Amino acid sequence: MAMDGVEWNFLKGPISIKLWPLSQNTRDEIVKRITKHLSTNKSIFTQNFGTLDMEEAMKKAKGIEDASFAIASLHHETQPDGDGSYAVKLYAKQCSKLELELLTTLSCKSSNW
Repeated sequence: MAMDGVEWNFLKGPISIKLWPLSQNTRDEIVKRITKHLSTNKSIFTQNFGTLDMEEAMKKAKGIEDASFAIASLHHETQPDGDGSYAVKLYAKQCSKLELELLTTLSCKSSNW
């Protein structure tokens, strides 16, 4: 199909996008982001619950990411959803949940509860 001197080629058939598993680069970036969340006072959560030093934050962030990836991978293996969109959603939810659990634990420890 030609339009204004530009040739357009349209693919025939469905386009498939695979979202899961995440690339190692994506996983590494998520670990960096979680590390930043745990080690800086720039979020409402760390202002309320406290922070970790950078080394400890990086170690905890890696653990959070690994656990979340394992849970999402297991789900995707046992109940595949095609493109992996549910696994990505589960992974993100689990990362957030574990990060918040860790921060609330810090709060309890600093309050001597």
